[in-house]
Amino acid sequence: MLGANGCGASPVHVEATPIRFDVAVPGDLLNALTWRNRRGEQRTLKYVVNGRLERSLSIQGVYRLTDESAAQLGALLDRSPTPSQRAEANHAHHGRQPSVTVDAR
Repeated sequence: MLGANGCGASPVHVEATPIRFDVAVPGDLLNALTWRNRRGEQRTLKYVVNGRLERSLSIQGVYRLTDESAAQLGALLDRSPTPSQRAEANHAHHGRQPSVTVDAR
């Protein structure tokens, strides 16, 4: 149990790529991704079956993508439109302007 002052830890801001849930990682890339732990040991994902991650256990913890894997994921994100870009393209395709809905609660 922590005391009234907590554990003495403080948050650290790190520049990073925003989290996206709209881009699927292809199975062949999922099998190729590699990480390094603090000791410099390199590993791949466990529990990848037929290009699908069956258990999230192997992505829990603190690991750093290898430079090559980071570049591969970066390339995947670079060629994937963001949700807002997709919405703009959809509106343009239908000859409409994007609209904004405001909840006036």
